[in-house]
Amino acid sequence: MFRTLQGRFFLFALCLSLGAVLLTGLFMYLGIERSFGSYVGERQEQQAEEAAAQLENIYDGSWETADLRFLQGAGMHEGMQFTLYTLEGEVVFSSRSMMHGQGMHSADGDTAAYELESGGEPIGRLEVVYPDQLGGAEQNFVRQTVLLLGGSVLAVIIMSALLSRFFSRRLTEGLRSIGTYVHSLKERSRPPALSSSYKVEELDTLASGVNDLALSLERGEKQRRQFTGDMAHELRTPLSTLRSQLEAFQDGVLEPTPERLQQSYLELMRLVRLVDEMERLHEAENQYQMLQMEQLDAEEMIAHLASQFQPSFEEKGVKLTSSSPAVTFTADRDRWMQIMTNLLHNAWKFTPSGKRVHVEAADLGEEVEFQIIDEGKGMSSREMEHMYDRFFRGEKSRNRERGGLGIGLSIVRALVEAHDGTINIESIEGSGTTVKVRLKK
Repeated sequence: MFRTLQGRFFLFALCLSLGAVLLTGLFMYLGIERSFGSYVGERQEQQAEEAAAQLENIYDGSWETADLRFLQGAGMHEGMQFTLYTLEGEVVFSSRSMMHGQGMHSADGDTAAYELESGGEPIGRLEVVYPDQLGGAEQNFVRQTVLLLGGSVLAVIIMSALLSRFFSRRLTEGLRSIGTYVHSLKERSRPPALSSSYKVEELDTLASGVNDLALSLERGEKQRRQFTGDMAHELRTPLSTLRSQLEAFQDGVLEPTPERLQQSYLELMRLVRLVDEMERLHEAENQYQMLQMEQLDAEEMIAHLASQFQPSFEEKGVKLTSSSPAVTFTADRDRWMQIMTNLLHNAWKFTPSGKRVHVEAADLGEEVEFQIIDEGKGMSSREMEHMYDRFFRGEKSRNRERGGLGIGLSIVRALVEAHDGTINIESIEGSGTTVKVRLKK
């Protein structure tokens, strides 16, 4: 039982409440006993002083005619023992001897003596022995108090046990449901989403996180299946074409003319290009890849990039401009060129003639931001949602003839993340796209 969180929480809460109640009861008992003992002691002292004063009042020159019966009553009531002595030391009255005569036990205790006077003259001495134990009435009072405290402690323990069980069950119900949900994810059988209303902030946060994790796993599984299907489709088309052509050549149905061999070669190069792109994607996503980090001059790198693409842009009739402050950043030179080349190639591909593409760098303090701003077709909301999905082609213009395999942005994002950087894409359909890449200095 106590291996579960509920059992341990119940045991902890019960022990805590039990310890608190027992300590409280003990302190209350000690406090009552001490206070009541002080009260009884003060009352006995007052009774002894009153007895001494009464003896002085009833003294009429001789103790033989004095009525001393009240001393017996006071002793019996309070449990005190009185002994009255004359000036010569003779015993006039002794409640101790009377108690022995009646077969009663006389207890020892603290002793006090009072010198008696009448008219300013000494007349005797009263010796009082206080009991070292409480009397019957006082003991009965203490006994009743202890019983009441014991009953209260027992009631509080029972209440604590019930409340501890209730709250431990309420607390662990959420954890059990979350655990069952996570186990179902392991078994690949996702039930409806977890409730996020456990009325415990930590449990609500945990449930929300598990729901997000489940959605992420589901999206990952869909992407994996989609990737498998897309990969099979990408390989099937050129392989089918090559197979049919080679079989036709073997069977003598077709002559291997230069044109037909060139077509087979193009299909083969599509396969080679696909394998190369997948290798680059795998390399970019490999977290253990070795980056040759160095300090690069942003102005120099932007100028070099623009000079490489300038002929292609001029041939298409797209104006390419660039700008950069004199600032340095830390990156792998070849990987940075791969990132910017892919992004700038996309801008060239989807920006029509007569429009403009601008490349710039900006100093953001601890980071350098690179922006590629085009006036191209932009992307729809559906394309924005799937822009990092492998083999995704949202526009017909992203066709195989133009070289688009649909994994360029996946490579770019993987390379940016390998640099501990960030990438952000903003696009409006029909108005253009802005890509922002931030790298550390």
